[in-house]
Parts: sequence; C-alpha cells; structure tokens
Amino acid sequence: MAFIDGTNVYKTCRLLNFSIDYGKTAEWLRSNLDLTRVYYYTAIIDNSPGSPIRDLVTFLDHNGYTTVTKAAKEQADRYGELVVKGNMDAEICVDILRAVYLKQVEHVMLWSGDGDFVPLIKACQDFGVITTLVSTIQSREPVCADQLRRQCDYFVDLAEFIPILSRGTVNNGQV
Repeated sequence: MAFIDGTNVYKTCRLLNFSIDYGKTAEWLRSNLDLTRVYYYTAIIDNSPGSPIRDLVTFLDHNGYTTVTKAAKEQADRYGELVVKGNMDAEICVDILRAVYLKQVEHVMLWSGDGDFVPLIKACQDFGVITTLVSTIQSREPVCADQLRRQCDYFVDLAEFIPILSRGTVNNGQV
C-alpha cells in the first residue's frame, strides 16, 4: 500500500519544479509495484466546489485513490497572523498501523519527508513490514528528514521519477 502525504508531496514537487500527474502515478504504482491501494491525505482549505484541492480530491476519488480529507483550521500564530493548519500525520499513522496490525500489508510505501514519521516506520519494521520512503534529497530546500530516510528500508528519490510521473514539461523543456 502507498500512503501519500498530499501537502508534503505538493511542496516537494514545487521545489523540484514539476507537477505530478496522479493518473500516471497510480498506473505506475499498480503496474510496477503491484500495489493494490493508494491513499492520498490532505486538508481541505476551501469547501467551495471550484477549489483546486477539491477538484484534485474529486479526480483522485474517480481514479482509484482512497482519499482521506479533513477541514483545515484557521488560527492565529504567536504574532497574530492568520495561519491555516491541516496536518494529516495522525490519520496517516492510524491507517498504516491499522493495516499493519490487521496484516493487510507486507510493504508500506510512505510518500513524505516529515521526520515525525520515524516512530511509525520503526513500529512497522518491528512487525516485519518493509518500508519505502518516497521524497527527495535533490531540492534546493530540505524536505526530507535525514533520520526518516535512514530509518526506512528503501529510499526512492522523487526527482529521479520526474520523466515518468510529470504532467508536463519541466524547466528548459525537458520532462
């Protein structure tokens, strides 16, 4: 099973200067890795029908993904500035641990770079589950916690799959 931290992957793709094609991604995951289920997690900032994230979730729902969403919350930071919060870490952890506990999975593929997932990865490994992390170490800003990358059994650098998973051209016309 693959578990995609939508916000983290979005940030990673922006830093790598490409737009991911989730249709190609699901097809690639299923055909090359024999994954039966792909989860996508995101907070919904705007509940209006025409919001980009709502449109993405609708597309994913109709193209074989299991989407997990929640409403984002607006709150003031310590400076009084309005900040949008929509962390999905707890939902990702619960779903992965449930799959591990119910023995529904032998291999977890986590698409994120968030170091908060290190204890989750350790727990999966304690149950004999193989873990793969999909993130990057090639972006201009770090998005992948080194401790998480080292903890996982395998690491896949998303930058190496731009030609396969991209929606369009990247940088100087190369995909």
